[in-house]
Amino acid sequence: MQKTEDMVQTRIAPMAANSGAIDYLYELNHLASDIYNHSLRVSILAGVIAKWMHFDREKRKDIMLAGFLHDIGKTKFPQRLLDKNINTLKGEDYEAYIQHTVDGHHILNTEPSLSEGVKLAAMQHHERMDGTGFPFNCMGADIHEYARIIAIADIYDNITTEREGYVKQTPFTAIAYLTENMFTSLDPTVCVPVLTHIKDAFLGSRVTLNNGEKGTIAAYPNDFAAHPVVSISPDEILNLNEHPELTITEYNPK
Repeated sequence: MQKTEDMVQTRIAPMAANSGAIDYLYELNHLASDIYNHSLRVSILAGVIAKWMHFDREKRKDIMLAGFLHDIGKTKFPQRLLDKNINTLKGEDYEAYIQHTVDGHHILNTEPSLSEGVKLAAMQHHERMDGTGFPFNCMGADIHEYARIIAIADIYDNITTEREGYVKQTPFTAIAYLTENMFTSLDPTVCVPVLTHIKDAFLGSRVTLNNGEKGTIAAYPNDFAAHPVVSISPDEILNLNEHPELTITEYNPK
């Protein structure tokens, strides 16, 4: 476990402190979507979120460690379940999937050097604020702060990564999901800083719309980034907030 903590300190923390970390995450997605790479990306994004929430350096490191270890319970997974679409799992397979959160907590609970937040993040990162999550249908304040942060980092990475049974979506799809769910299943005290700051990472990026037109993210009509203003040409500007029929289908980091 000491090696893991050292890696978070020396490798992951510097990446999370970099203003280009969001683009770096998107570029990492060409790697195989295995547990290690997913955990690495979640750790980086969790560190970025912690920075946006103005946590001190030590707390940010602890949250990054929680991100890196959140899926440790999947090391107990039956091989057939790795990278499966959770929506297709039924019966014993679904129960085995849920069990990875409990197994993760059991594994980390044997490590006295880890904080309670790191351990609970492994068990609670699939819990939701409205009680619709698992494994124990926890609600609101019963979910540890670390788990609420890791949940959002986990969702973002799952949406923007190519996986078995899932089609890779753009960050704007992930942003729209966070926007739609931040007052129900997700924690608004985490979502608001994410949605407020993440738009700066995409400003100037090249995108393709579902009508085939290509353009550049030029501005945002409000504080959130799901439906930006896209510059198609010097003479054509599209405010996607006013064109619900248009969506961003491709995103190229600047």
